Amino acid sequence: MKRIYVMTLIFVLITTGVLILHLATNAAEFSRDNIGWDGTSIISGELDAAGAERISDLDRLVDYTGATLLIIAPHKGLTASEKTRYRDFVNRGNVLVVADEYGPGDEILEGVGSTIRFANGTLLSIDLEYSDPSAIIAYKSGEASLVDGVESVVLNRPAPIVGGEPLLSTSNISWIDLVENGRIDANETVGPHTVISRETVGQGEVIVISDPSLFINAMVQEPMHDNRRLISNLLGGQRLLVDETNSRIAASGRSIDDLAASFGFLFGSLALDGILAVGAIGSCRAARRRQKR
Repeated sequence: MKRIYVMTLIFVLITTGVLILHLATNAAEFSRDNIGWDGTSIISGELDAAGAERISDLDRLVDYTGATLLIIAPHKGLTASEKTRYRDFVNRGNVLVVADEYGPGDEILEGVGSTIRFANGTLLSIDLEYSDPSAIIAYKSGEASLVDGVESVVLNRPAPIVGGEPLLSTSNISWIDLVENGRIDANETVGPHTVISRETVGQGEVIVISDPSLFINAMVQEPMHDNRRLISNLLGGQRLLVDETNSRIAASGRSIDDLAASFGFLFGSLALDGILAVGAIGSCRAARRRQKR
């Protein structure tokens, strides 16, 4: 009998542990809780280890000077108040890093007074990695602490950037595919295109990265190029802040339906555990009665 109780308890603990793991992780792209290839669990852990502070209320930005604020994969438009908070933050001598491609990044840049913009069109290059047309290689093209020790970085479908001081650019055999046919057409110019740029704004600095997937788990661990060095340079700078008001890195990816399904799974599993336990106990008692006869 005691063995039945022990086995049932173990089964319950395993079921509960599986649920806890399920609730603690998710599959939302860029989410810090996503441990898959397109999540940011690795960089989020490193940010926490570096003492980065998470900003969920932009009013808190007034308390900082000499800090770097990361906005990774912004996902919504800005209010006038939010634009003011970002602009004042930069003007006080802080650094704003915006990692985007075709999201609302331009709205943020315009709001803080930067002239850098994300250009339209798909950036392609013959200089690519893994025989994948979306895996474009970019090379150091400027001087800044962010690109110290960086020779090349592989990106995943970066957007072209115009304006600012180029820090990382594609090779001379790159072009913006305006007609989306994967070929170089007569109206498309071949040449280098900026993918990371910087600009002094007020007393501060704006850095624009045209591929937020540089921060996902698969790209952070990319072994062929200097992706890791670039991220290390970024994390090794001044006081780090992570924007959670407008970054997809903060997304939980959990809906009410997801949670209901998870708890339904738990209660269903526990009910099954109970049925199995009752059945096992009943079988054990029946076997004992037969032995007594």
